[in-house]
Amino acid sequence: MCGTLPPGIPENFYSILIEKLRKTNKNVFFGLDADYNYLKHGISSNPELIKLNICELERLVSQRIKNLDQLKKIGKSLLNDGISYVIVTMGEKGAVGFYKKDFFYAKGPIIRNPGSVGCGDVFLAGFVLSLSKMKGFKESLRFAVAAATAKAAEQFTDIPGPDKVKKYLKKILVRSLDDIDGRTEISSLQEVPE
Repeated sequence: MCGTLPPGIPENFYSILIEKLRKTNKNVFFGLDADYNYLKHGISSNPELIKLNICELERLVSQRIKNLDQLKKIGKSLLNDGISYVIVTMGEKGAVGFYKKDFFYAKGPIIRNPGSVGCGDVFLAGFVLSLSKMKGFKESLRFAVAAATAKAAEQFTDIPGPDKVKKYLKKILVRSLDDIDGRTEISSLQEVPE
């Protein structure tokens, strides 16, 4: 579930949707990419996955995220609240993913003149697609970053094909968040200036 909702949709729309669909089918996997109160209400119904960018996360927790230790603490807290997968994207600076005791940082190559429209949606779709094919969390995070990187290289709203995603897949760095050094940490945050 992602994208900007039209005006007039109630803020608890995603929460209502999750609860109604769970009543009819217990095997639905919910991935949520939202912001503001849509995100807060959606999280209250415990989707399996939330994907948000660093600014959306800061709004959710009402604090500026200044380092990876703080980000890790927030990620663990969301896992403890019942979310199975928490993924935070940071634009060209990569993404951080949390699942059980696995915390990973993933980064793709820098794209010259990137287009950002739709990158988050393609990221979420890539992650869910990879996970549905029984790939592990780390590999699904790698695939999602490759898909979003390939999308950033496209013009306007064009969606990259599988060959373009595969081209970037080999160039994606994935490391345990525990292995990130201070220099990488400083360069990883922030997606946008203050």
